[in-house]
Amino acid sequence: MNKKAMILITVIVAVLLLLSSISFAEDEEVVVYDQIISNVLVSDEANYIISSNTIVSGIIEGNVIVNSGVYLKLDGIINGDLTLEPGSNFIFNGIVVQEVIDNGASTYENNGIIQHFVEELVTGE
Repeated sequence: MNKKAMILITVIVAVLLLLSSISFAEDEEVVVYDQIISNVLVSDEANYIISSNTIVSGIIEGNVIVNSGVYLKLDGIINGDLTLEPGSNFIFNGIVVQEVIDNGASTYENNGIIQHFVEELVTGE
């Protein structure tokens, strides 16, 4: 094989590798996070309510509730229970010391440590 053919094959292989690694935004939902908790947060209330898209890279002392339609990305620690309301979204790389109560989360990705997982807490009517 001559030198030009080798260069052409190398260029074609490089282009194919680049195209195979491209991700198109229309396939994935882009989440904008409104709040980042990177320190220790101690809630004054019985439950800390997350009502906007939030990243936790620190520690939350107490129970946490994630509202419907809200994204929570946990890279830190929740030292209490975590309740996922219907339609909430949870990306989990951290630690929940007590229970995760899933009342119908839309998205749930678990790569972390949970002491106890409760799926779909059913309440009596």
